Amino acid sequence: MRRIKTMVWQVTVMAVVVTAVCGCQRVALDCDYTIVPYVQMFSGGPGNTPSDLTAYAYYGTDEDFRVPSTFDSVVMGEVWSLKKNEPVLCNVQEMQNADGNIVLPLHATDALIVVCAPAYEVFAWKYATITENLWELRIPMWLRLWRGSNYKESWQFVFPPKVELSE
Repeated sequence: MRRIKTMVWQVTVMAVVVTAVCGCQRVALDCDYTIVPYVQMFSGGPGNTPSDLTAYAYYGTDEDFRVPSTFDSVVMGEVWSLKKNEPVLCNVQEMQNADGNIVLPLHATDALIVVCAPAYEVFAWKYATITENLWELRIPMWLRLWRGSNYKESWQFVFPPKVELSE
């Protein structure tokens, strides 16, 4: 009888240890996606911190969304949902903090990130994939105004055409 009690006790202890080690791992998808923006007015010029930027995050992949070509849609935080076949609003919206950075608290592995710069009438976008248990990610964004037209680096920059109203 004593031997059975000892075996039960050992099995119980082993089950607790195995559960603690293997079964209780928490996988976190929460990540502070920090955008560090710079604006460069001319080629070779210094990178200054722009102001009045807004960033939007949409949870999904490039198969879920199409970035609009109109600046007004971007300013409103709207992109086109390919699945719903209609415009959708963002999951997360953040403005610049006191340091000039934009911190987007993301809660998904895939996201479309759109940054709007109304003062320069330009926006940038990229798809981001966040790995599990990544608490913070800092991404630079260089807005090179001297280029004056659409270009792609690690971000896709869009200078929408100016709409002229006829009288």
